[in-house]
Amino acid sequence: MARFNGYLFNKLQSIGTKSEGPAYYLQQWDYKELAIIKKVQPWEKDPALEKFMCQKVTVIGDAGPKGLEYQQVQPLLQAEAKTGTAAPKTPPPATRNWYAQIDSMPPSPAKFRVTGEVQVGNPGIEAQLSVSQPQGINPAILLMDLNLTQKPGPWPQEMTWVPAKYEKAGSANYTDVEIFFNGASIARIKVVSTT
Repeated sequence: MARFNGYLFNKLQSIGTKSEGPAYYLQQWDYKELAIIKKVQPWEKDPALEKFMCQKVTVIGDAGPKGLEYQQVQPLLQAEAKTGTAAPKTPPPATRNWYAQIDSMPPSPAKFRVTGEVQVGNPGIEAQLSVSQPQGINPAILLMDLNLTQKPGPWPQEMTWVPAKYEKAGSANYTDVEIFFNGASIARIKVVSTT
C-alpha cells in the first residue's frame, strides 16, 4: 500500500443514465488527476469519500489500471502539505469512561454501542469512532479508530471533555473493543451484554 496526497473532488459520471452518480478524483500536486474507485454502486455517493470532499487529503491504498483502490482516507496533515513528507504523529489525547455494550433489551432491534470521553483543546473539536479497516485476525475483538475533527469558527482555547460515540443496530459477537489513535492502541474495553 502507498500514500497519495492531494485534493479530493468529484465529477458527475454517466449523465442521463440510471448509473448517473459521482466519480471521485484526487488532484495531485503536479495537477494530475488520479481516479479513486468507490466502494458503492455507480449511482451512489461513497460516504467514506464524501466526508472529505473539497479537502486536501491523504489516501492510503493501491494504484491499479482502473484507478486508486483506497483502504483509508484521512485529512492531510499540515507538515505533509508543506513538505510532502509525513508529519510527526500527534500524541494521543487523554481518554476516560470507555464502555462497550450489546443492548438486547426490548424494544427490538438489539444495539451495539461504544462510548467514551476524550480530552481536547477546545469545545469545537469533535471525537468520532469508526470501525478500523482492515480488522485484526481475531474476529471477537473489534478494532476502532478515534478521529478528532475541528469544527470551523472561533473557539475558546480551553481543555474540555467531549463524547466519542459509535452505535450500530443489530447484535454483535464481540468480547472486546480496542481503540486506536494514529495507529497506536489507546484503550481496550470488555464488551458487556444486557438482555
